[in-house]
Formats: sequence, C-alpha cells, structure tokens
Amino acid sequence: MNLKDDEIMIEDDEGRQIIYKILFTYTHDERKKNYLFAYLESDPDDVYIFSYDETNQSLEVVSDEEEFLECSDILNDFLKDTEIEVEAVH
Repeated sequence: MNLKDDEIMIEDDEGRQIIYKILFTYTHDERKKNYLFAYLESDPDDVYIFSYDETNQSLEVVSDEEEFLECSDILNDFLKDTEIEVEAVH
C-alpha cells in the first residue's frame, strides 16, 4: 500500500493499521511542540489532534484539556481561513 504525502498510517491498540488524511500541521513555538490534525476519509466530520515528535518518530493523541482547547481554537481558525467546507471537516 502506498501512502500519499497527505496521509499517515497509525497502528491502533489492537494492531490495526489505520490511514488518516492529514488536514494540516502546526508548531507551537512556546511549547516547542508539533501538532498534526487529521481525519478518516470515511468520517471527515471528526478531526483528530495529535502531538508528534519528529526526532523520536512518536505520535500521541492530545489529551491535556488546556492543550486540546488551544488546538481546537487553531483548528477553528484554520477552517475559517480555508476553502474547506465546514460540513466536511469539523
């Protein structure tokens, strides 16, 4: 299976490989953290927010409430400033 530049494959807890479409990435300069916003092609209404470390090649779902709310604001700003249909990606 070949992945496109706008896709990432993540293995879930049960060992299944899931392909997410990458909406965009964001770097928080003060936190020195990178974030990846992605969705499943079969369910574009749900956007997943991950933090990632390129050096260690690790990816984690954002679970800290303050961090999640901040990332949600960034997502909302992104959606306002793009031509992506809001119904397609929340």
